[in-house]
Amino acid sequence: MSSRTIRNCITGDTLLAEVPLTLSGAAALASSLYGSLQLADILRGCRRFLEQRFRIGRLSLVQHRANDSTATLYSLDHGGDAPLAGPRVIAIEPSRLRQALVEPRMRQVTLASASDQDRTERKYLLRPATGLAVYAPLVLGGRLKGVLILDLPRKLPLSQTQQALLSYVADHLALAIENSDHHYLECRRSRQLEMVSEISRRAVQVEDLETFLHEAAALIRVSFDYDAVQIWTLTGADHRFELRAAAGKSGFEAAAPTAVPWMVRECSRLDSTLCDNAVPPDDGAALPPESFVSRLAVPVRIRNVPLGVLYLGSNRLDAFPAEDLSTMEGVASLIAGAYDNLRSFEHAQQTNEYMQAILESAKDMAILSTDTRGIVMTSSAGSEAIFDLAPRQILRASVLTLFTDPQFRSELATYIESRDSSFLERKKLVQHRNKERTYLDVKIQRVYGPGKVPVGFLCIVQDVTANAHLEERLEALSITDELTGLYNRRRFFAAVAGELERSRRFRRKISLCFIDLDGFKKYNDMMGHRVGDQALKGAAELVMASVRSGVDTCYRYGGDEFTIIMPETTRENARLVAERIREQLMRHFRGEITASIGIAESSPATDVEKLLEKADQAMYRAKSLGGNRTVLAD
Repeated sequence: MSSRTIRNCITGDTLLAEVPLTLSGAAALASSLYGSLQLADILRGCRRFLEQRFRIGRLSLVQHRANDSTATLYSLDHGGDAPLAGPRVIAIEPSRLRQALVEPRMRQVTLASASDQDRTERKYLLRPATGLAVYAPLVLGGRLKGVLILDLPRKLPLSQTQQALLSYVADHLALAIENSDHHYLECRRSRQLEMVSEISRRAVQVEDLETFLHEAAALIRVSFDYDAVQIWTLTGADHRFELRAAAGKSGFEAAAPTAVPWMVRECSRLDSTLCDNAVPPDDGAALPPESFVSRLAVPVRIRNVPLGVLYLGSNRLDAFPAEDLSTMEGVASLIAGAYDNLRSFEHAQQTNEYMQAILESAKDMAILSTDTRGIVMTSSAGSEAIFDLAPRQILRASVLTLFTDPQFRSELATYIESRDSSFLERKKLVQHRNKERTYLDVKIQRVYGPGKVPVGFLCIVQDVTANAHLEERLEALSITDELTGLYNRRRFFAAVAGELERSRRFRRKISLCFIDLDGFKKYNDMMGHRVGDQALKGAAELVMASVRSGVDTCYRYGGDEFTIIMPETTRENARLVAERIREQLMRHFRGEITASIGIAESSPATDVEKLLEKADQAMYRAKSLGGNRTVLAD
């Protein structure tokens, strides 16, 4: 196996041991950073990996916020399993941290004593005993994902090799954080879909206005983790504001405000959405005593008639991104439609006009209402992009015709005809749009009128193609060896277990080849790590080219070891393939690298461990006989 190492030659340096730059080290880094999509787990994994190379006092991650004056701080003071401190919002004062955020490049700062630390370092980033502070930018695709700050007890700067190792870790940490951000946004988007779906469902089911408004406020607060949600309505001839529903943390819903917040009045006067993501505390009359530094007010109106204001408060800076504003405007339309309907009609299904007004703001999802036959009566603006159809092709069409998957069409037709189930849901449904393949999350709810009589269906569809592609990329990353392109060891164990089960069921043999490259370590030491990597890639390509495409599967088991699973193959037939591989490797590398190959054949009683052990022992016998040969297991 490859084992180029760098030793510490400086007496008193706090580097724990030699820093191995091995393939197993790269695999350990991938496992540490890509084993989870949670930021806390990623940072713990990063610290665990670095602690094997450096003695670390404190590890911190700082990320810019939407405004230029603050940043978000996460810290780990102890081992890789310690609790993560943060997120914490800090002010960006003139400091080395500000320089690192403005000019992203690696910085090393040697500190003779705590007095050499700047104010930001003393307050947030470093401990008094810090000897060396390292600022490593996390850059991905030209974008700064944050700055990694290491508090090291050592007094000497890192060597060039150690800096290169830290830069390599920083690059992978930036990618891991990017994956985590995508995952968080998709999960948040999923919660938004759930929330909109539930409010839409309650809007056509609940007959009591007060119940609906309180349920809507609670759903919004929980789905977005806001601190306060209020629904104000205009009442009487003088259009007085009345707080009709509220939900919040720490018993806020029980509060009795004595004054209308200024932003609510201004939002109603201007008839437009108002957002302030970094403000002083409110006037205190309508919100709890704690400071709400982010506030959002959205007008609630229908057919250009003002009904009230949806008012939201959060203790987090930048709590309301642009996509939240768009979603909340759509939610305000839903509330407006339900409010107007419950106030004016006996039941929502008596008119479709209000529904179309609700759906005008839903531009990133398809919200459809149908009659009992599944004929579309109303459609949101987002339906056109999701189904790639004009409005005239959607309205009055059967909902079945909007989906391209034949099996789902059949399931949907059965669901519409049957009254046994009130709900149908599919995740990542394949949809063919022109020559593109997209994925949809689909939820369909049967809607009942008075007396539990079915009156139609509510269908909500969201395009989740980006999320599906991200999951595919993450799955491929977890089962594929980055260097050779072969499946990795994790995939091997899952595959061989499945093949053994099939071999027992159909009473057929499988053979397992275990290949170890002779002379690779010497070759790698002589030629260097880069040439050694090319040799491993070349060996993998030769192995792949020698087996049956679509039948046999090849794996990089670890280092310079490879395995091949050969279904429906006796060990004698496997030997023919193995000999061909061995001869081609010897010719390709002119005898500098050869192969010792062990072959084991399954029996009805063979399990994964036994089959692998037999093949491994046969390979070692081949090595003990001088290598460059194939040995069959007994």
